[in-house]
Amino acid sequence: MRIKKTIILNVLLAVSVFGFVITGFSYYQNNVSDFVDVTLDSKVLEESRKVFIRLPNNYDKTKAYPLFIKTDGNFNLANWDKALKALNPESILNEAILVAIPNQFFY
Repeated sequence: MRIKKTIILNVLLAVSVFGFVITGFSYYQNNVSDFVDVTLDSKVLEESRKVFIRLPNNYDKTKAYPLFIKTDGNFNLANWDKALKALNPESILNEAILVAIPNQFFY
């Protein structure tokens, strides 16, 4: 009887640790990016929201740039970055600023 109890407790512990690892990985995937991360606080919505910003190479704050605002911003930001960089180097879209706004489903 004692052995069964130990096995059950070890299995429960392993499942719990696995769950925490999956949760941590999911958080990292959805809330950390290779781009500029900014947290905006809203008094009206009474929440904070993280926003990911991809600036073009050689960004100049005195220059105007095209802007893409992407909702569902948790996903494919790196692919959007690759797609914009793959455009003809003379395309104005190659120098666009990409702002990705993630969903709040994870919180």
